[in-house]
Amino acid sequence: MTHKVDLWMGSVFILGVGYICAVQAYDPKVCVRVESVPYTRSEYRMRQEPYQKHSFWRGWETKYRPVYGWQDVVDYRSETKQYCCDGYEGSISNCKPVCVGGCSGNSYCTAPNICSCKDGYGGADCHPICSSCGRNEFCLNPNRCACNEGYQKIHDEGDCLPVCPEPCGNSSFCAAPGTCECIVGYAKSAINASCQPVCSPECGSNSFCHQPNVCACENGYQAEGEGSCDPICDAGCGDHSQCVRPGVCECEAGYAEGEVGSCLPICPQGCPEHSSCLTPSVCICDPGYTMKADRCEPHCPQQCSDYAQCTAPNVCECYPGYVATGEDGKCEPKCSQGCANGFCFSPEVCVCSIGYLMGPNQTCEPQCSLNCVHGECTQPETCSCMPGYRFQGSSQHICEAVCEKGCEHGDCVAPEICLCHVGYQPMENVCQPVCETSCVNSTCTGPDHCSCLEGYEHSSNSTCIPHCSKGCEHGDCLEPEVCTCRPGYEQTAEGCTLRITSTTASISTPFDDSTPFDDSTNPAVVPFAGLLQLPVANCSEDCPCWNEFDELGPLTNAKCVKVCRDSHDKPCLDLSECSCELSTGQLVCEGSGDYSSEQARYTCKTPKQGKIEAAKDSSKSWGWLRVVGWCIAVVSLVAIVVAIAVKLYPKYASKRAYQVDEAIYEDTL
Repeated sequence: MTHKVDLWMGSVFILGVGYICAVQAYDPKVCVRVESVPYTRSEYRMRQEPYQKHSFWRGWETKYRPVYGWQDVVDYRSETKQYCCDGYEGSISNCKPVCVGGCSGNSYCTAPNICSCKDGYGGADCHPICSSCGRNEFCLNPNRCACNEGYQKIHDEGDCLPVCPEPCGNSSFCAAPGTCECIVGYAKSAINASCQPVCSPECGSNSFCHQPNVCACENGYQAEGEGSCDPICDAGCGDHSQCVRPGVCECEAGYAEGEVGSCLPICPQGCPEHSSCLTPSVCICDPGYTMKADRCEPHCPQQCSDYAQCTAPNVCECYPGYVATGEDGKCEPKCSQGCANGFCFSPEVCVCSIGYLMGPNQTCEPQCSLNCVHGECTQPETCSCMPGYRFQGSSQHICEAVCEKGCEHGDCVAPEICLCHVGYQPMENVCQPVCETSCVNSTCTGPDHCSCLEGYEHSSNSTCIPHCSKGCEHGDCLEPEVCTCRPGYEQTAEGCTLRITSTTASISTPFDDSTPFDDSTNPAVVPFAGLLQLPVANCSEDCPCWNEFDELGPLTNAKCVKVCRDSHDKPCLDLSECSCELSTGQLVCEGSGDYSSEQARYTCKTPKQGKIEAAKDSSKSWGWLRVVGWCIAVVSLVAIVVAIAVKLYPKYASKRAYQVDEAIYEDTL
């Protein structure tokens, strides 16, 4: 039979390869891949069945004998599936090429990441193509030209001419869109942009260009030869003045208009105090004053002392900031705030002593040749640390921050402030490592490093799975050192071994005496001790029994959780409020206040096949026994009633006959 299966699988593979070649030859956009799909088939196999044998020396012992039968075996077959090849998308009946960057409006995608222009368009940007366009025109659509912006055709014919929204003035024309230009011999005025005549060479002062290359004098002026125009003053002008505008006289340079139209001399820089202007730019001091450095100073015949000046003829006063001291009246500088750590050198100016320098607040501050880091210079060449800092090692000028609790995995950057190293983050004043991916069944002990909990081992950098040191063949290690056998296997001292089943009800004996099993209410109920825990990867609603799971493992003596089917099932477990934890296959349900007020976990359990069959056989046996018992009870009760009736009827009949005879006798009397 094995040879037949191999021959069948080979035929399927050859047909699949042929089909792939045919599809690829038919449509290059459609690709085909071969996938291995599992299926179940029956196979005649041998298994070991235990039985009891008595020996005089060894007593009862378990032996095994071979038993043959059909068993389900998982096998694989090859299937072909079609899909759009790389660079294409859509259904296999209509695979379209994909251009990642997209195509412009005048192009379309003809192959993966290849755009082609539409008909009538060309170039790298797929612009429209026209055979020929005139001046000031551009190609709008294929073989269709249009005027550039700001141009239009007159009566839709001829060349595209510029358009000026506002009409051009005299001596000008529209040369470009919205731009007027002057005709030959004229130029735009800087004042109102109108076109004015141009004279070359330019006209002189007090004249204007009347026509191209023709000048004329302005009103109030007259020509004086060589093209110059002079102003006209009919009344004439006085001394030190001249006619500068028609009817207007002005003083000559160095003079200004005074009283009654006279012109007085001007000193442009002005004359100093206690002086007057004698002639243009020449000043003379008043009596009692002498000219010194362009100013008139009072004259004191007796020389004034140092830091004093002659403020009036024969009057001496101290300079501002100085005061007269002593009997001789000597002027000394004054510093109103005093000069701590220095002396008053000039008014309000202190000079610091050796080891001090003037600070920004105008006080003498001590200086240290070495910069005081996180401290201040309190005396010359003496540093003092700021609060929360202390001297670093043997240094007397570098202060470092103090963190009393230390800064493991970080640096103390300020008093009681730690800056965590890369890969760590502050949590409760401690630098804790950061793992970008959450650690499953493990703890984050270093940057992006997860350490497994006790009894777990790494399956990936961030995920740990339970570890069974003795191995878990034919089972799943769901908890550390806890191996749960797969369907068809049972736990023995040697591990998960193939389960031995029986067709009689006596197979129910594997239930432990300690397992709670109430057969008075429902003989078909299978105790939870006979259930095998199986992780359901997708947490399917088809699970036959959800059993609550706590930190110690599944509750083996609990009943199946009642799942909500409709509103009449309450209290029950609402699966819509639960989520599947893929890493463990457990159902995690938030507290809803209906079935459980706190978060709970559940695992799917399925009954062991042998014990279920035993329970079913047992329930059938108990059912028939009860029916037979009820029948016997009913027949016995009927028999007892009949016996009592048969026994009492003769006495009742004789008594009735006596009463009738007595009545007849009384009637005859």
